[in-house]
Amino acid sequence: MNITADLVQQSCTGTQLIELEIKTILKTFQSEIVEAGKNGYTSVVVAVPTNFSIVNMNNKTAQTIVYHRLIEECEERGFNVKISMDQSAVTYCIRWDIKRNSGDLKEMRNIIASHIAKSTLSGNDSEKL
Repeated sequence: MNITADLVQQSCTGTQLIELEIKTILKTFQSEIVEAGKNGYTSVVVAVPTNFSIVNMNNKTAQTIVYHRLIEECEERGFNVKISMDQSAVTYCIRWDIKRNSGDLKEMRNIIASHIAKSTLSGNDSEKL
């Protein structure tokens, strides 16, 4: 016999449906994050499904697997995640930071200072940047 329980589980319809649910929700997260980023925001709040129809799996188990994987996937990509849960809704608040390297900022200031017309500088004005 060349089959294992792990191979059967991987080919199971329930496992495939869970992966499809996760992939679909992550696509929603991505589009919301991209749109928010374009508009200058650093967080999104996204509602996720509370009911899953997964073969041979109760809804509570499916929720646990999906919600956990969503947290893992977001955190692996550098996002901060908080979940709000009540009887009728689950929402994910996804945040991200925009960080500037202080070395990069210093270099930018030096470039700006080197391009200031000499007649506008008085004393040591380049240090004001």
